[in-house]
Amino acid sequence: MRRPMPERSRGFALMLVIWSLVIMLGLSAGFALAVRHETRIASDLVDAARIDASAIAARSLALLALNQRDVEERWRPDGQARLLTYDGLRIVVRVRSETGRVDLNRAPRPVLVGLIEQVAPDRDFEALADAIIDWRDRDDRRSPRGAEADEYRDADLSYGPPNRHFRSVHELGRVLGFDSELSRALAPFVTVHSRRPRINAMSAEPTVLSAIPGVDPATAELFVTERGQSLLDGTPPPIELLQDGRRYVEVQMDARVILMDIAVLPIDKPIYLEQVVMGMDTEQSYTLLSRNRLSAADTDRWWRP
Repeated sequence: MRRPMPERSRGFALMLVIWSLVIMLGLSAGFALAVRHETRIASDLVDAARIDASAIAARSLALLALNQRDVEERWRPDGQARLLTYDGLRIVVRVRSETGRVDLNRAPRPVLVGLIEQVAPDRDFEALADAIIDWRDRDDRRSPRGAEADEYRDADLSYGPPNRHFRSVHELGRVLGFDSELSRALAPFVTVHSRRPRINAMSAEPTVLSAIPGVDPATAELFVTERGQSLLDGTPPPIELLQDGRRYVEVQMDARVILMDIAVLPIDKPIYLEQVVMGMDTEQSYTLLSRNRLSAADTDRWWRP
């Protein structure tokens, strides 16, 4: 006859079963949490890929629209915000000529001085403009208030001006006197892709137009307003408003180098914002020159639909 299990043994067995259940429940909960976490990561990756694909598609659609044979259907690089849809997502695209920004490699000194004064009036804009010129020119002669190798050495920097053109607007942060704050503030208004000393008044923003000698901010704002109306009416732009500053500008719908703002507007997710610069090559097709993903902090500064 089988002897009954002692009371102590039965209690131990019960505790063992309970602890086993606790451990199994803990493992199950941990596994479920891990699955939810991995699922969320996978979902975020899918959303990111979808948004990225939408931005690329918007870029292609905009290029097609710019090269439409039908004049009525063809887009102009006039800065007008246009709404597209792709894969169920709304996308706002704005195309302008890159020549509407100040070229760091070609802009004359008065325009550089004027732009820095507009963006950072508390800085020594004369010295900063000369430092840009000393960075980009091919000689070691110091501009009146600029900086060559000796000045960089005195500032305990291990490098000096390369005496060549800027290869990127981000290089501006290495120029003596430019910190990250100032470089970031200037970034929306400068370029290295224009390759023109003059500013295209048909796509320039008020801040850039205000950099032109003799053009104050009020005049720049008025010009931009009347320029928009002239585009709608099909009349010549009000270039006479710029007075003596006209020698620093050109007026044309130039689509050879374009600046494209792309804003993807997903539902229940933050806006995705990027800027691309594209240049037309010898075969009349566009090449991507730069692509910048913009953060939420940049949105107000860069994107003005």
